[in-house]
Amino acid sequence: MSDIRIFKTKQNIENAFVSLLNEKSCQSITVNDICKRALTSRSTFYLHYLDKYDLLKQLVDQQLSLFSEIVEKRFNGLISGQFEATVLHFYQELVTRQAILQALFQIDEPEYNLKQFCIIIG
Repeated sequence: MSDIRIFKTKQNIENAFVSLLNEKSCQSITVNDICKRALTSRSTFYLHYLDKYDLLKQLVDQQLSLFSEIVEKRFNGLISGQFEATVLHFYQELVTRQAILQALFQIDEPEYNLKQFCIIIG
């Protein structure tokens, strides 16, 4: 994404959705709710996502990719003997993503359940 406006818009939409997920169930969240919280229009939302489930899928995919990347980096740190620094960095990464991870772990949609993806990967 070369345009910072696109990045910020998507980030606002994602943050709004995560915030709403921490307040109520995914089924009860509407695109209007997301747009109001993100201070954006429905047409802007639909420029980036097909619907709220597309947004959810992109968030889950993004977090799984980031988590895999973090684990790989930390695993390499353990191999090189940097145990304390590796554990500290891993913990900091999880704390940084705490809100989004908590929200995604609470989703009870079978296709978008982060717990299920973690079980399959593990």
